[in-house]
Amino acid sequence: MNLQVLLTNYDTIFIGLFTEGTTDLRFLKNVVKKAFVDIGFMECSSEMEFDIKEVRIDKSGLDFNTQVLNASRYGVDNYGISILCVHSDADSPNKILANQKVSRALENLKNSQEECCEIITPIIPVRMTEAWMIADKDL
Repeated sequence: MNLQVLLTNYDTIFIGLFTEGTTDLRFLKNVVKKAFVDIGFMECSSEMEFDIKEVRIDKSGLDFNTQVLNASRYGVDNYGISILCVHSDADSPNKILANQKVSRALENLKNSQEECCEIITPIIPVRMTEAWMIADKDL
C-alpha cells in the first residue's frame, strides 16, 4: 500500500515514530504530526486524522536494520500503523551514507517474511535534534 492509497481510503492514519532517544521522541512527535497534517491538508479532499504512536523497543545489541524491523513489527502488531517514521542522526556529514543507512533498513523490511510496515519516512536531521527546538517556537 502506498501513501496515496492511504490518503484516499482512510479517515485516520496510524503513524509509528521510532527514534534514537527519548528526547528525540518527545520533540519529533509534534514535528511529524504537523508535517502529516500539512500533507493531508494539501493532498486530501476530506479531513484526515493522523494518530502518532510512539514505538519503543529494546534496542540492546541490535544493529540499525534489526531495530527498524522490530519497530515496524511492533508498530503493526500493537498499533496497526501504516507508516513508520524512523529517526536517525546523521552520523556522517555525507548525505549518501545517511540515505544508504535508511535504504538498507527499508530493503530489509521488504525482504522480511513477517508482517511489517513498509512505508518508511526517514527523519535525518543535519544538526542535532535539540537545535531544531530553537528554530520553531510553535513546537
